[in-house]
Amino acid sequence: MVEAANLIGSTQVQGRATLGGNLCNGSPAADSVPALIAAGAVATLAGPKGRRDLPVEDVMLGPRQLALTKGEIVVSFLLPPRPARSSDAYLRFIPRTEMDIAVVGAGVSLSLDAGGTITAARVSLGAVAARVLLVSEAARRSSGAGSTRPRRTGSRRRPGRPAGRSTTSEAPSNSVPTWRPC
Repeated sequence: MVEAANLIGSTQVQGRATLGGNLCNGSPAADSVPALIAAGAVATLAGPKGRRDLPVEDVMLGPRQLALTKGEIVVSFLLPPRPARSSDAYLRFIPRTEMDIAVVGAGVSLSLDAGGTITAARVSLGAVAARVLLVSEAARRSSGAGSTRPRRTGSRRRPGRPAGRSTTSEAPSNSVPTWRPC
């Protein structure tokens, strides 16, 4: 959540803006929304008919279309406590630093058992559809339906690649993804 919130606007905007405002703007490219969804956040809404709780993934229906009724506002978010060996992350892809709107944003929340196997996963993608998507397949895959650990089978060398060169691009953890046109 912190990674996503730090990407919203400039310092001046961050001093006045809220996560609720970022959600209620109704943009599928909003930076905080995939992170909120991946973290399992629940929005508390208040209006003329009282209060109600709604999972964040159910608030945005489409661009500038929300599940809020007339007079309702977002008053808070509930972020469930993280189990042991759990963590969240958010990363957005922007084509250049001058463009502050994500081409795609990904929020991920993972929980591991003592052996390092994924036991729970929530993945959310922004800016790829009319609303931010919760990738339900991630949760199904992590519930034991398939292996969650990568397996090596045979050589990692691809045909046409010289031996000795890695076929994976492992960037340093502090690197920033860059966009290269096709």
